[in-house]
Amino acid sequence: MFRSRFNKYRKLTIFILVFQLLVSSFFFSKVFGESAYGVFSSHVLEVEFQNKTGLQDMNEYFNYVDRQMQDLGAKWTRLNLIFQWSLVEPIIGGGYDWDSPSGGTDTLINAIYKPGNDIDLLAVIHPWRKDGMNALTNPIEYARFVNDLAERFDGDGLEDIDSGAKVDYFQLVNEIDQISNRDDPFTLAQYVHVANLTLSSLRASNPDAKLVLVAQISANEVIEEMESILQIAKNAGIDFHAVDLHWWGDDSQWQAPVVADMRSFLGSLGLDNVEIWSTENGTYSGCPNQTIEQSEADQARSLIKRAVYGRAKGLDRYFWNKLIDFYQFKGFNDSVYNTMGLISDGEGSCDDSVVGQRRQAYYSYQKLIQYTDLDTAILMGEIQLCQSVGPCDAYGFEWINKLDGSSMYILWKEGDAEIVELDLSGSRIANIIPLVSENLNGSQGIQVRVPDYGILQLKIDTNPILVIANPSTITQN
Repeated sequence: MFRSRFNKYRKLTIFILVFQLLVSSFFFSKVFGESAYGVFSSHVLEVEFQNKTGLQDMNEYFNYVDRQMQDLGAKWTRLNLIFQWSLVEPIIGGGYDWDSPSGGTDTLINAIYKPGNDIDLLAVIHPWRKDGMNALTNPIEYARFVNDLAERFDGDGLEDIDSGAKVDYFQLVNEIDQISNRDDPFTLAQYVHVANLTLSSLRASNPDAKLVLVAQISANEVIEEMESILQIAKNAGIDFHAVDLHWWGDDSQWQAPVVADMRSFLGSLGLDNVEIWSTENGTYSGCPNQTIEQSEADQARSLIKRAVYGRAKGLDRYFWNKLIDFYQFKGFNDSVYNTMGLISDGEGSCDDSVVGQRRQAYYSYQKLIQYTDLDTAILMGEIQLCQSVGPCDAYGFEWINKLDGSSMYILWKEGDAEIVELDLSGSRIANIIPLVSENLNGSQGIQVRVPDYGILQLKIDTNPILVIANPSTITQN
């Protein structure tokens, strides 16, 4: 049997924290974009899905996506092809095409920032051109291009897009292999040089602009190339905002050591304020490309564990990959990326979901966002559920609700189910809400009484649950 460990000093810390939260919530309103959760490529058109669902045009498609994002509660998205220099400016000095059929920059940004939406965008900039020129060969022209795009989307009312959208977050290059695996590669030092040029050009028009560095692909550790980029950027004094980690894999790869490793490496450079994002993160449903079959529940469990464990280890933003299934990703009709979506397109192998169906992961993510996002709760960290010395496969994490100061816990156990003891002293009841279930939509869970001595015994298994401590009396259903 496992039991959580608490002490009087920690409880005093929580009391002080809750008081500060209540005071700050009285004086300050929510900051736009202050959310930990997002969805990669939410508004990019999936033509096959549009045709199957009978959505008549782009407006209907965007309205559909907006409803899904609003119901989900996700407040971030990322577009990795939105600012391709060659598409926006086909001929250098020949003017901009902000809405080319192959790019659709204005269309997508207008859709994301449409009135009524509460979504912020991370937009990726590509510093190479199809004509062989790039930010190194043509730095003046590149700086002008970046400055102009920042001006168009800075929301100041001057030379802006019609919607007045304000885009503050930009990323230079999608993934790290794209720096070197090309005909006109950059060295790592050259990439950092271009990052410095990009950020200064962005801030010349938009002082609020923030830069996220190129993403690395690894769930295990910070790779050598990423370490070099960070060291060079630190030495150059570049004020970058965040680093990005992409990882996928099967449902077991939720416990990514790279997050803690990145947090430690940033700390060793004195970059403790740099955020860690994971803007492409996911696992599949079904059995694409002859992989081991995973159920919707497997996918949903992995989503919760990736987000919760990752945030406890230092992850600041988490984007699921993606809202609607990719259709034949990069031309492959059985890619593992084809069935990662929270909403099915009905094309997956070993996947019984039908087009337009919300997978279990959708509702799991919805619950996680509802109770643990930055505007709702503050993460206190991992709690110790194991009393014995050695490996522990029971996991517990605590949040404090910003509205009423109540404690919330997410718990699960790898392997066989186990009874744990949770110290809920001061609470009379607890709400227990499953985070993975076929019937999660609208579920409010169950209420149980907390014994007078304050210790609640719970049997936990591989399906994460949310426990909300509540000092009020039990309600009648």
